[in-house]
Amino acid sequence: MNDDLKPRSARIADSAVKVIGGMLLVVFLAVAGVFAGNGCKTTEAEARGALESHGMTHIELGGAAWFSCEGGEGSREFTAINPNGKRVAGTVCCGIFGKGCTVRW
Repeated sequence: MNDDLKPRSARIADSAVKVIGGMLLVVFLAVAGVFAGNGCKTTEAEARGALESHGMTHIELGGAAWFSCEGGEGSREFTAINPNGKRVAGTVCCGIFGKGCTVRW
């Protein structure tokens, strides 16, 4: 049916559906972006390099640590011995787009 022949209320309802659908798409893409970044596993070389630069030894790496890092960062859980000789556990977060790595406890 031609839009000009539709009642005004039907044209308004069609516009509202389009706007709401667009807003839902934007929200979905934003949430998907956050999940995609947090679910990425940092490479072993990146994680080890960051931990060794903090003086860690006996490093054991685990899997990705969901929600431990900001969006756009990959993650890796770890346990290691710190420079004081104590066993520590945490997460290494490395930027996916060239940002360096940080160690989080």
